[in-house]
Amino acid sequence: HCYATGSAGGMELSTRQWKRLIDEFAEAGCLFLVVTGGEPLVRPDFGDVYSHAVERGILVTVFTNATLVGPRYVELFRELPPQEVEVTVLGASPGVHDSITGVAGSFDLMMTGIKNLLGAGVRVSLKTVVLRQNADDVKAIEKLAAELGLRFRLDGAVFAALDGTITPLAFRADPGKLVRLEMESPDRLKEWKAFYRRYGDCGESDKVFMCGSATTSFYLDPAGQLQPCVMTPNIGENAIACGFRAAWDALGERIQGMMLPHDSPCRSCRFKGLCGYCPGFFALESGDETTVAKFLCEFGQLRYDSIVEG
Repeated sequence: HCYATGSAGGMELSTRQWKRLIDEFAEAGCLFLVVTGGEPLVRPDFGDVYSHAVERGILVTVFTNATLVGPRYVELFRELPPQEVEVTVLGASPGVHDSITGVAGSFDLMMTGIKNLLGAGVRVSLKTVVLRQNADDVKAIEKLAAELGLRFRLDGAVFAALDGTITPLAFRADPGKLVRLEMESPDRLKEWKAFYRRYGDCGESDKVFMCGSATTSFYLDPAGQLQPCVMTPNIGENAIACGFRAAWDALGERIQGMMLPHDSPCRSCRFKGLCGYCPGFFALESGDETTVAKFLCEFGQLRYDSIVEG
C-alpha cells in the first residue's frame, strides 16, 4: 500500500547535500521538519542528518515503523529529543500486522522499539493506515495505544504510488467503514465538529491549491526535488541545482498560477472542507490535478452526513 514505490528513481542525496539543504531552509525560517520514508532509519547517516537539523533549532518529528529503534537511536533521541516519534502500527497482533508488512516478527520488533523509546522518555504517538486488510483491527490498535498511554490517529486516504502505479488503491477500505471508525469515537467526533465549524465553509475558489503547499509547507524528495507536497512529484524544482530559496520562490509562483476549470465541481462544493480535497491526490490517481477522485467525494459526503446531519 506504500506510496513511496519508485521514489526518486533510486537516487538519494548525500549526507553533505542534506546538511546543506537543512542550513538553507533553516536560514529561510523553517521551524518544523518531518522525516519520513519509506523507513528513514535505514539510512546509515540518519543520525548525522537528524542531529544537524535539531542543532539548527528545528523541531523534528520522525515517522518510523520502530523496528530499527535499538540502543543507537535510543541514545540519539535521549540526547537530542525529537518533537515526536510517530510509529505506524498496521495491526494489534502479529498475525494482522505481519501479514501486511510481509515481514515475520515485525510486530514484536516494533513493540520492542516503542518500549525502548518510552523507556528513554521520548514522546511517542501511534497511528495506523486503515486498509481493507486491517479495518476490523483498528479498534484493537486504538486500545493498544490507550494501554500504552499514547496519542493515536488513523488515516484511510490510501493513494496511488509516486511512480504512477495504482496498485495501492486495491488496499483501500470501504469509505463508509472508514467514516464509522472516525466518528464512533466521541473525542474524534468532537474534533471533527470543531474542525468543520472552523474550516468547513471553504466558499468558492478558483485556485487548484487551497492548502499550505508551497506557501507555508514543502516536501523534499530523496533526490532533492522541492515539491508542494509528497503527492506532487510532477510539480517540482531542483533545490540542489538552484538552491532552496530560489526553488521555493519558483515553486510558489507556479502553483499560484494553477486554476480550476470553470466547470470543476470542486469550485463551490459544500463538502470541500471535509473530503480531504487534494490536487496531488487527484493527479496521482488520474494524472491531472483537477480531475476529482470519487473516493474523496464519497468521503466528504459521508463525513458531512455524520457531522452536520447526524
